[in-house]
Amino acid sequence: MANKKKEHNSEIESEDNIYLKESYDSIISIQKLLSTDKMSIVREKVNNNNKYLVLNSSPVIQSTNFYSSNNNNNININQTFELIFSKFQINDQDNYNFFKNLFKTYGEKYIEELNIINNNNNNNNNNNKNNNKSDDDYIISSSKFFRNLIMYNCVPSLTVLMNEFNFIPTFTNFFINSIVYGSLPILKYLLIDDENQERKKRLLDEINNKNHDLIWKEVAATNISQDYYGPLNINYKKEKYETILFLLENNFIKRPEKSSIIKDISASLFSTTPIENKLKLKDLILSCKVIDQLLNLTNNNNNNNNYDEISKKFTNEQLESLLTEPINWESNENTNKQIIKDLIEHWYKECNITEFDYEYYICFDKLENDKGRFPVHRTNCITALQYGNYEILLKLLKNPRGLPEFERTTITHDIDNQRKPNYLFTKSQCKEKQKEFISSWIEYINNNNNNNELSFFIFLLLIQNDDIGLLKFSIDKLQDKSILNFNKPNNIIIISDYIRSIEMLEYLYKEYGSKLFINHGGLELFVLRLSTIELLKCFEKLENFKKLTLSNDNIKKSFFDLSMISHIIKNGQGIYEIKELTFNATTTLYDYDNENDRDDLVSLLKYIINEKIDIKIDSFFTHCCNYFVSFKMPPLQYLKLFDWLISMDFQITGLVCENNNLKTIKYLTGRINEINELFTNKKEYDSSIAKFIVQNCDTIAFDLIMKEINKKKSNSVVVDFIDDIITTCCEIGQLKFLEHIQTHHCEILKKRSKGSGWFTQGQLNDIITHSINNNQIDCFELLLKYTNFNYSQFEKITRGSGIFFNYFKNKIKK
Repeated sequence: MANKKKEHNSEIESEDNIYLKESYDSIISIQKLLSTDKMSIVREKVNNNNKYLVLNSSPVIQSTNFYSSNNNNNININQTFELIFSKFQINDQDNYNFFKNLFKTYGEKYIEELNIINNNNNNNNNNNKNNNKSDDDYIISSSKFFRNLIMYNCVPSLTVLMNEFNFIPTFTNFFINSIVYGSLPILKYLLIDDENQERKKRLLDEINNKNHDLIWKEVAATNISQDYYGPLNINYKKEKYETILFLLENNFIKRPEKSSIIKDISASLFSTTPIENKLKLKDLILSCKVIDQLLNLTNNNNNNNNYDEISKKFTNEQLESLLTEPINWESNENTNKQIIKDLIEHWYKECNITEFDYEYYICFDKLENDKGRFPVHRTNCITALQYGNYEILLKLLKNPRGLPEFERTTITHDIDNQRKPNYLFTKSQCKEKQKEFISSWIEYINNNNNNNELSFFIFLLLIQNDDIGLLKFSIDKLQDKSILNFNKPNNIIIISDYIRSIEMLEYLYKEYGSKLFINHGGLELFVLRLSTIELLKCFEKLENFKKLTLSNDNIKKSFFDLSMISHIIKNGQGIYEIKELTFNATTTLYDYDNENDRDDLVSLLKYIINEKIDIKIDSFFTHCCNYFVSFKMPPLQYLKLFDWLISMDFQITGLVCENNNLKTIKYLTGRINEINELFTNKKEYDSSIAKFIVQNCDTIAFDLIMKEINKKKSNSVVVDFIDDIITTCCEIGQLKFLEHIQTHHCEILKKRSKGSGWFTQGQLNDIITHSINNNQIDCFELLLKYTNFNYSQFEKITRGSGIFFNYFKNKIKK
């Protein structure tokens, strides 16, 4: 193949296309497409009745952004539908057509619930009274498919199931779950918007004839975990409030009458407080309406029950803000603040909550009214700083464990692998209150002899807060101005960790100069812990150092991004001397997921190679080659880098990769014709080539290889290659590639006998098993006729259950 042209792909249109990229035929995984927001391709393929899409994508080969999935096949398929329901939620004609085509093309094979619906319809048409409807209702109500549909409020999919497949939602199989999961759009469609009046009336009659206490018991008993409820869990209670209010206000269900049920509902929905639930103001108002409806308090004389009027007193910004945001307590008018306080206390009273939130006292009451025990905990450290509350801070400082806990929570040290966040005044915007807090803190420092450590900490936090005026105000009030004399030799604190702006850096350098780093880790660490390229360039001008040695040990402690590393390497001549820098791609520093960063990284690597700079880059290339080991498609930028290295005759083997990886690199950079010998021996054979060929549905490359194979005598390595090709097809569901083999290389699939065929019958059976293990129904169906696979083998592998078994159980001879 070495003498043939590089460009075996006829679809080359631009320079970029010389690299092997995904073709339209290779894009088969719905999971992968939707997890990268390629909805239009999924819609197009489904609407064109494309039979090659795969709902159950095995993670054998992954792109760098591949949607993580569980190897369990049923879970994998459920994850696919979870993605589909989450992406195609809007109830319009386009999505209706999409689900109609999706269910008709893939429903029989991949949606067991659809088969139950079809069987029910057939039994009803045949007047079969032996049909066990209660069992079917239980299966549907407990199925992940319908749970995901409900939880993602996917009305168009439900509409298709009802209109096209005659699915009949009942009280048992659908309605209860819709309430339990707080699926208001689903309920509105079923009870109001469904245009089939007979169907809607049937459900309403069924609901009216049921004991509604059963509904409330389900509502009270349900405690959905994050794993079970997925990404909607954060809004779960709010959605539940909206659903309950809708049902009660429209008289679809009666309010509970038994006090025990009301108590259970309260424990389920209102046991945690509004602040703990992180409710917005509008959600607090909504929840209070629900409480009043449940408890039948609508005739209460309390003016705060007129919730629509209450909402009008607030701006949209306030209604959309959390209760503890400054706009709702610090800068709010006294009257409106009192309304919020009354609403919270109404919740507490009616839900029998006796332990109030600590933040409630800070925002809407007085801290001294809190009679609870005060723990020395990082949460209280954070709260004191966020709200600028000196009372909390003082309680901490008076406790012997308070200051160490404060330091652990807020202060970054040289050994930390990330900076501590800025907490100071994040929930307080009033400058006067900020000054009051700082004044009280400094007064405490001035009145205590042991104040150096605390003075230094407040100095750091004010730098991090990035308010020069407040910093000056604080320093002026300190009696002891020798703040920077404090240091902790065994726990280094680097001041540049706290600097956020050029203005602050220039102010500090003007005031303190080299004192900023002399006793605090030294100049090298000060430079390495600067947070942006702008700060680095600014400091270079301020300090004007001529030669700064950067050691690898200290570089490991830096938080440099790629632009800063690149600046030091490319523009550091005469400024920086780098010793033993290892360009390690396995760290987060080089684990870039966006195109721009990868382009910059490749540019820097080319610079290092061209300029022969003495920096170790081996580990980066080792990291790239790990893509091949794990069968992940390397990013295009890295393939371009490899292509560039090959084109300039750079010594890749040995330094960059082993010889078998070089073959894979040549294939992935469109150089398959430059591979001199693909099947020399088992030691140098790399199965990743076969896997990448299948992933890309690259039948042209496969035909080229088969042409070379047919010229020579087959060996065990060639058999391994063909085995890897077919096995990978079965694992990832690449049906089109198998059809190509069947049409153009059918001898591969024939049982070996007297000089023809490639595999024994046992080997063919082993290969086809991979399609079962990965739920690739179409691949199994194509290969089945080439094997003697029997029912007992099939039942043993599938364990007599699941999607695969149910589809084929009547199609394999017993």
